[in-house]
Amino acid sequence: MDVVRATNDLEEAARVLLAPPNIVTNEQRNAAETIYLDFRKLRSPYQLVRHILDNSSVDLVLFESAGLLKESLIREWKSIPESDINFWCQYLFNYVIGKPTLAAFVREKILQIVAVIVKRKSVDDAGSTRGEILQHVQTMIGSGDPSMQIIGCSIISSLMQEYANTVKSSDVGLRWETHLKTKKEFETADLRRIFEYCLNALNALFDSIPSQPDRNTYTLLSRLLAISESVLSWSFVPSMAFGKRLVGLFEAEQNPPFKPGRDWLNMLLGSDVPELFFKIHWKLRTFPDLSHHTVNCLTQLASLHIPPSVIGDERTKWLEKFVGPFLGFLNSVELNEREVVGIAMVFRRLVYNYQSESIQRLPPELVKAFAERFGQLTCQFCVMSMQEDIIQNSDDHLYSEAFELMLNGWEFMGCENLISDDLKREIFDTFLRCHISLPDGLRPPASSLNTTDTEIEETTENDRIQFRDQLYIIGHFGRMVPEHSLKTLHRLLEAKTSQLNQRLQQIHSNIDGSVDMTDLGEVYEDLHWILLVVANVICMNGDADVVLFPSELATYSQSQSRTVHVETSIKILTTPGNKTTDTLGYEAADMLICLIAAIFRVADVERHAADAGMAQLLSPELGTTLMWCLARWTQAYLGPCDSENLFVSPVLSAAFKLDSETSSWIIGFLLNKIESNLRTQPAEQELVSETVQLLIGLVNTREKQQMVVRSGAFWSLVRLHSGSEISQLSSSSRKRFFEGLTLAGAGHKERQDGEENAEEYYIRQVPKSLQERFSEILRVGNFDRLVHEEAVRSGIVLTLESLAGVVRGCQLTSTPSVFPVIRELLPDLVTVLDKGHNYTLLVESVLDFLISCAKSVLHFLSERDTSLFYNSTLESMQVYAKHRKGRLTVEKNAEDEFFNDLTMLMDLLLNLLTKDMLDMGFSEPADVEKMSASAVCLNGLFIVMPLLSLELLRFPSLCQQFFKTITYVAEIHTEKIFELPPEMMTQILSSIEIGLTTYGPNVTSLCCDFLQAVALFIKRKNLQGSPLYQAASHFLKIMLDLIISGKISSELMTTASSSLYALITAYQTEYQQLVQEILAAQEDPDCAEKLATAFNSLTKNIQSDPLGRMKFRDNFENFLVEVRSILIIK
Repeated sequence: MDVVRATNDLEEAARVLLAPPNIVTNEQRNAAETIYLDFRKLRSPYQLVRHILDNSSVDLVLFESAGLLKESLIREWKSIPESDINFWCQYLFNYVIGKPTLAAFVREKILQIVAVIVKRKSVDDAGSTRGEILQHVQTMIGSGDPSMQIIGCSIISSLMQEYANTVKSSDVGLRWETHLKTKKEFETADLRRIFEYCLNALNALFDSIPSQPDRNTYTLLSRLLAISESVLSWSFVPSMAFGKRLVGLFEAEQNPPFKPGRDWLNMLLGSDVPELFFKIHWKLRTFPDLSHHTVNCLTQLASLHIPPSVIGDERTKWLEKFVGPFLGFLNSVELNEREVVGIAMVFRRLVYNYQSESIQRLPPELVKAFAERFGQLTCQFCVMSMQEDIIQNSDDHLYSEAFELMLNGWEFMGCENLISDDLKREIFDTFLRCHISLPDGLRPPASSLNTTDTEIEETTENDRIQFRDQLYIIGHFGRMVPEHSLKTLHRLLEAKTSQLNQRLQQIHSNIDGSVDMTDLGEVYEDLHWILLVVANVICMNGDADVVLFPSELATYSQSQSRTVHVETSIKILTTPGNKTTDTLGYEAADMLICLIAAIFRVADVERHAADAGMAQLLSPELGTTLMWCLARWTQAYLGPCDSENLFVSPVLSAAFKLDSETSSWIIGFLLNKIESNLRTQPAEQELVSETVQLLIGLVNTREKQQMVVRSGAFWSLVRLHSGSEISQLSSSSRKRFFEGLTLAGAGHKERQDGEENAEEYYIRQVPKSLQERFSEILRVGNFDRLVHEEAVRSGIVLTLESLAGVVRGCQLTSTPSVFPVIRELLPDLVTVLDKGHNYTLLVESVLDFLISCAKSVLHFLSERDTSLFYNSTLESMQVYAKHRKGRLTVEKNAEDEFFNDLTMLMDLLLNLLTKDMLDMGFSEPADVEKMSASAVCLNGLFIVMPLLSLELLRFPSLCQQFFKTITYVAEIHTEKIFELPPEMMTQILSSIEIGLTTYGPNVTSLCCDFLQAVALFIKRKNLQGSPLYQAASHFLKIMLDLIISGKISSELMTTASSSLYALITAYQTEYQQLVQEILAAQEDPDCAEKLATAFNSLTKNIQSDPLGRMKFRDNFENFLVEVRSILIIK
């Protein structure tokens, strides 16, 4: 090769590629691109690359040459003489040092090659080459020459980048375990050494840092701090053996805790590392690009993990080294807006890592100063965050984030014994005041802000969601000082409710409407925030979204039991129309009961106002928060899972035990409030949603259901179901409403009226009434004509949604009573689909009803009813497919509607499958033929698949549903796949083939699972002559090609290897033939020999059993490394 001419061609091509579009033609640009594409394919290009590096000054040419050199060295490593490897390592190292003006991106690319060589050589030389390079770097960093120091930092960064990540490291022809081993050697031998280089350099620079650093100093500081941050954020190799996936998760963590070995501790404890970084941050805090690194370094130092085996004095010593300078820094500066989040993060990391027990070992005066200073900061950030929230055009919410981090820190620390009750009260009160209007709080009136109500509504998120974490921790603070928090919240809630009641009465009695209403919004906002805090103080979140009664309040109530008068407390609770102070002897009432009574009073004021025709004056936001608060309270106090904890207190036991008169009154009171909301404010969607959630909470246990059906208020709700108000509810709320009614009304045999029990009465009033209404629509007149009328279609949709809610409320005991009504309805669904196929809402309502049945009642049906439901479902799908096939439309949203329909159909099929997993229905006589859910599901797939297209499968949710369905069938009932008609079998296998490469890693994984299930079944049942065996044989070659070419992501290699193993065991003859074809295609005999060795090693002594599968998995990674190095040119 003429290296001079090749270099000239590359330089000329670079000039063409980098030239403006108006100077070169497309043909010239295409020709230049071809030159570089051919250049990248060269093998053993070392002479050419050496000539380019020595003679060219074109950055693009140098960069491409470095990239080609790296790939060639990796690919040909085993065939390159060691002397050549050593030459390139030394040559490139000297090349970078000798060219300080080299473009940064070229330098980084070349140093990446040096790092790869060093890492690959360290496998054989135990890191001696790396040690020599680091020795040179130490000299460079200590030289005082900024350009050399910066290059030295670049070399260190390249080495650290190559060693840091074992899962995603460069493919240098090493197994993952070897990557892990070399990383362990690097962090043991050299990582601490690198950190010490940085500390020494930073110490030397500190005194000479000017107020405005020059460019070189700024760059050097940035590099040194970035390396220090990388060291402190290093994901150390675990001492225990973990799998590749787990190690990958550890390495993917953004800022893992700093967990060095014990050999680091002497260095860290014997120096003032935290003090150095606090001093550097103090100097650089006005430079955001640099202070970002210093704060991250401090955050990581705060996370230093000191093993439990280290004596407590050492932990205390380190903590004292950190806390002292931390407080010194905070006391010497006024924090600016940019650093508050960082400082709060350092605090959070520190207390999360060491917590209360370790902090309490510090000198008492330091503990006191620590708690007081961070308590003050918490309150300061709280006030500043309120001001941020008021400024609607503020994009950054730095103080809000910092405040939340501070609260998280207190929560982690377990601050019950660490900080004084006065500080707990101050933090609790500050938060409360920041969200309450003047004069009780700090929030300015809305009239003083330059923001309209419309703007606020459009730009703010739901407070309950936005401030969820803050409210949770403030609730914890409130429970730590219950006497103060309960009294404060009760006083504020009573006062604001009285103010609201007074204003509403004035408006109601003032006929000419001249009453000033400007302050009503402030009262609503205050009550909204007070209730948010109350709900988080009197209830706490448990696991799996369970709301619990707090043990702190049980203890507090128990401690007050000697002075509490039970009858007075109950009277206050059950007279929400009165203020607490209106009750004689109210001073002896339980304060928790008084606070709950105050919540009931807000509900009572709202209900009376709504019933008096003033619903339009009520705040939907306050009403929503009130319903949410009552739903939480219901779950925690009325028949909770930890009732023993609740009923420790006599007064709480008397008030809230489900068999008490008081709890019966409470249930009636809440049901009346639910009925009022649904009747007077049905159009307020969020309010209605929380209202029906409260209804669900009142009927979610058998005991509460029995109490509810005895309440007259419940039957008022039942009678409401046919009113116009329910038709105004959103679809989801309507379903939830009927679900709640059914949970309570069905399955209970209590006598309601004469000889008719509660269940019979309910079935007649609700499900049967809805079914008759639905059937009447279809039977009256000409339905072919009526279906085109909007009113008729709306009636069908409303009825089906209501019945879907009824079905969702069915349980094991109630299904036998409810399903006979549903059974009568099933034939009519087919009619609606047939006649109303052009109307999307009708179609989706039918499909949603069928899905609800499959999810909620299919498990409880007898074999006869199950078969009836299966047949009805398949008939409905056939009718849908008949009208959908070949349909043309000009509607813009037609594709989206079709996609929604298909997604629902796939969801329906998936839910049908669950009958095979969980069947609680009773058996029928032998003459009733039992239908398999898997067979039904496959028949449904056969109906749906002709409707699917590659374009539709690009919708992720539909794609996932489809491949999940066929994979579940293959895994649960593999034999059903073998019983498919040839046409359908071909369709499914074609889908699997496309899914392997087209729709992303999740679908690829499902397709691999499908192939594994089928192949293992073939092997286990000796089905080598079956049609499916022949049809699926080509997947062996497909999987092998995908794996070798790297088209399957590294995260899926375990799944892919299992699939390949299953295919090899099922198709052993075909596998041997395939290997011979691959070997015969190799022109180079050496390559063919190496490939033969790799293939033999992959399957040598592998049996088709679990041990064989494990051995195959161990061989698989070695196989990949060997084969890819031979067959792939990057």
